[in-house]
Amino acid sequence: MNLSNKLTDSDVKRIVTDANVKLDEHFKRNDIIGRQVFKLLELNSRVLYYPLADDDVWGFIEYIDDKLFVCINTSIPYEKQIFAAAHELYHIWFDGENAQEVILSSNLESADIESIELNEQKANRFAAEFLAETDLLKQEMSRYKISEKNISVKEILQLCDVFTLPYKTIVKRMHEINAIDVDRLNILLATPPEEIEKWKTILGVTTPINQDYILLDNLVEKSIELYYKGMITYDKLEYLLGFATLTPERVGINKTEYKPISDDEIAAILEEDDG
Repeated sequence: MNLSNKLTDSDVKRIVTDANVKLDEHFKRNDIIGRQVFKLLELNSRVLYYPLADDDVWGFIEYIDDKLFVCINTSIPYEKQIFAAAHELYHIWFDGENAQEVILSSNLESADIESIELNEQKANRFAAEFLAETDLLKQEMSRYKISEKNISVKEILQLCDVFTLPYKTIVKRMHEINAIDVDRLNILLATPPEEIEKWKTILGVTTPINQDYILLDNLVEKSIELYYKGMITYDKLEYLLGFATLTPERVGINKTEYKPISDDEIAAILEEDDG
């Protein structure tokens, strides 16, 4: 396999430069980004985290009424959510108003590079460079004594654990930084899932279980704010929080029952007025 079937040397050089510029802009040059990518995404768009029914869809990006929305599918493994977020950042930063697409697994994990559109290849390479910058990746390889001469499933999974990235992403990064040749690349990419899971168990690699959760931009925060300002009722608050599978009680708000004023209380108020 040739990972640059459509990307020219000039393309790759431009992508690496762009990734480094963005890392510098956000003061992340020597930082393992991992889950921080979601905060960067939220700075640049309104983000919906939702478990979509189709796991082949990692997410999508769309302009609605001139506002940019990104959806991340939380039904897929957490490391894939992280890669999808970085992939979307490329489209936001470099495609502008043309940044509208559905992210499909086939465009991110396919071994058939020729089937992936050029701009999707660019977004994939950018995400990989942004999340596992070359010097930082080599630094972590040195830290964990990972030799370029003998990279196996074990070493790949160690780096997956460090960077919270998908197995195939790290395998491809090893080839991109010339740590493995094409033959080794193809062998590692062809590793059966059960073999990968076996090594995860042996190594004690635990992928964060952040799946099937729902976060709808700042809907929860704004709904609570409106409730405390008296602008929406408890029932309306309950309805809005339901979109995030929450209840008012879960966020510390209990319903207060309305009790009609008693005759004695009315009499007491009237006596005060007479006084």
